[in-house]
This record gives sequence, C-alpha cells and structure tokens, in this order.
Amino acid sequence: MTHAEEGANQVMHAVCVLQPLGKSHVSGTIRFDRQGEQLHITGTVKGLSPGKHGFHVHQFGDLRDNQTGNSAGGHFNPTGAPHGHQKGDNKERHVGDFGNIEAGADGVANIDFSDNVASLHGDHSIIGHGIVVHADEDKFTQPSGDAGPRVAFGVIGVANPEET
Repeated sequence: MTHAEEGANQVMHAVCVLQPLGKSHVSGTIRFDRQGEQLHITGTVKGLSPGKHGFHVHQFGDLRDNQTGNSAGGHFNPTGAPHGHQKGDNKERHVGDFGNIEAGADGVANIDFSDNVASLHGDHSIIGHGIVVHADEDKFTQPSGDAGPRVAFGVIGVANPEET
C-alpha cells in the first residue's frame, strides 16, 4: 500500500460546498462522515423550489461549466450498475445514486441519511467527485432518473479535521 493509499484509508470526513449553476440561487453545504462501513450524509441546501430534487454524486469534480454543470459528467457508476434508489439495502445502483432531497415551502432541504454503497476510500470513494442537485425529482427511470437541469454543484473534498 502506498503512502497516498494509507492516507486515503484514514479519511473520516469530507465536505462539499454547493454553488449555483446558471441563474439559479441554489447553494448549500454537505458533510460526509464515515461511520464504520456506512457513510452518514448531512447538510442543508437552500434556494430550491418546494418539492423533490434529484441529488447525485457525478463522475467528475470539474466545476468549469458554471452554467449547465455538464462538466461534472454523468452519475458516478464504477460498477456499471443500473440507475436505482438509495433507500434500504439496495446495492444494485450507481454509487452516486442518492435519490431525492425534499425542500419545504421555504426552499430549504435538510439532508440526513446513511449510505452503504458510497465510501470515502476504495473503489467507491466519492472524494474528488462532484455532487449535483437537479431542478426536478429523480423518477428512477433509466439511465439516470430524468431529474431535469442541474441547479447546483460542488466538489467533494477531504474535510479539515480541525473543523469537524
């Protein structure tokens, strides 16, 4: 194991600061905390229309296209699995399939769930990948849920341990 691999296995916390795409005003902060084999995801997304919005890890942490977010690529799917939901013990899905977040009438979505597929180390590591929030609900159709345009994105990075 290389020094870099040893360091990656020690990562316990990651963070993603979401920034608006195009003319949207969506922003937020997402935390990823390793708890054994589970990844606990918490955060707040603001500026959304009320209702459900697709919420996914995408292939690339490339923020150059700040209009459409297409530089983030498609869903992070290292295993070639079909698109699916994150609920329960479903492991037959893209690593990046986190399903939907739901905003209230105030446009705020509070996020708090655990995942057993995505990780902060190994082949399913989401470090360096992008998080995308979509305008519409993920309908769990193939190949990627038909969740509409991207309204916010950010890069998942290793969190400062002194700030956790």
